[in-house]
Amino acid sequence: MVCTKCGAELKDTDLFCLNCGEEVRIVPDYSPVEELVIQNLAEAQQNEITFENAKEAISEKVIINKNTKKAKPKPKDKKPKTPNEKCNRKSNHSLSLMIAAFVILVIVVAVLWNLHKHSFEYQYNQAIKNVDSDNYAAAYDYLSDALKKDDSNINARLLMASVYLELGKTEEAISLLKETLKMDQTNEEAAKQLLEVYSEYNYTDELTEYSLQLKGTHLAEALGDFYENRPVFSIDGGIYDKYISVELTSKENSDIYYTVDGSKPNNSAIKYSGQIRLRGGTTQIRAVAINESGDLSLETIQEYTVNSTVPDNPVIKPASGVYSTPISINIIVPDKCKVYYTWDGTEPTEKSNLYSKPLDMPIGQHTLSVVAIDENGITSNTIQSNYDLEFETHFTVDQAYEIIIQRLGGELVDDKGAFDLECSSAIEIGGYNLYVFDKVYGTDDNGNKIYGTEKFTFDVLTAETFYTIRNAAGGYDLTPF
Repeated sequence: MVCTKCGAELKDTDLFCLNCGEEVRIVPDYSPVEELVIQNLAEAQQNEITFENAKEAISEKVIINKNTKKAKPKPKDKKPKTPNEKCNRKSNHSLSLMIAAFVILVIVVAVLWNLHKHSFEYQYNQAIKNVDSDNYAAAYDYLSDALKKDDSNINARLLMASVYLELGKTEEAISLLKETLKMDQTNEEAAKQLLEVYSEYNYTDELTEYSLQLKGTHLAEALGDFYENRPVFSIDGGIYDKYISVELTSKENSDIYYTVDGSKPNNSAIKYSGQIRLRGGTTQIRAVAINESGDLSLETIQEYTVNSTVPDNPVIKPASGVYSTPISINIIVPDKCKVYYTWDGTEPTEKSNLYSKPLDMPIGQHTLSVVAIDENGITSNTIQSNYDLEFETHFTVDQAYEIIIQRLGGELVDDKGAFDLECSSAIEIGGYNLYVFDKVYGTDDNGNKIYGTEKFTFDVLTAETFYTIRNAAGGYDLTPF
């Protein structure tokens, strides 16, 4: 090592150059205390002063420089620090700084996590997780805390309404949804959810009232088919003193499904195909429409009360059985009623054949179904009788048909127009069994056959043919041709 001023050789223990007296700087890191120690030791070596004098000199300079850095006097027998000791000192200092920084970081993280756990976002996200796992009680607690922090959040309100319903708190759900719609009158999700709650939990009056409020609004348009395509009833619910028949329609002519047992309708309910006839008593009709995409509309609910008693059942004579001789069938009509009938086993309605005179017994096996409908349109129970007519003949029905056409000259036309002949029954007059052929002039708007008043009868044993007219007494007048 050489002196930086004069270049003279220096020993490792020299604190100053013996040639020029320049101070020797060993440690590059600057420290005011160490500098004073070195400086005073150098002065003591140069002036042959004692180490005690050097100590006093150091103390004085430490006091003078206390604004720079305060340091304790070094013991007189302490040697200057070696480079390794200084390095260790720096390492210990760095370690202390790292520990302090880590502790501060832990404290900051803990504070931030505590703030996060009490934030709206944390509470809301935890509520969603609990809803997904069907833990609605926990979801309720989280949402309660979340709404305390932000009561205006629409999504949290809608989620809370769903949780209310799962917990059986229907009134609370309705109240919350109504409050939400006051806050945001154009929120279609809140409106849809409120309508569904009214529908699902049978709040009939509230559903009707709110549906009417929405009619023609932008919100109704925004809800699309859910609102616009709901079923429309031809008759409003209420109390009626006579029979009513309800028709259902939808905007898009979608399929309509309905129930009359109080259950919520879906595509497994009764599919609407025509008028719904209501008997006496109270009936609630719940209906939905389903569009081509399979989306269900808003449910429409109407309740009807018909104050009328069910009429007595009609009586059929003769009773069901197997017959070898044709017998006329008579029906006893209840007071203030009309009776309608079918021969194909289907349910008779006011659009079926009206009974006005005795019926001819059909050939073969047939089921007669009859129903009485009173002046208020209330229907009785449907009554049925089964007949099997088998009797001895020389001619079949088809043979009789051909013989009559030949005798008519091959033309089936009269002053009413073209007709066809139909044989479905037989009668007995004076001990003779006769096929009965009716004139049929097509069908009416209801699909019922239009029969003429004139008939043709054919003796099943002799082939004799007659013009036949039913008389006022319900029998037949025969004229041979």
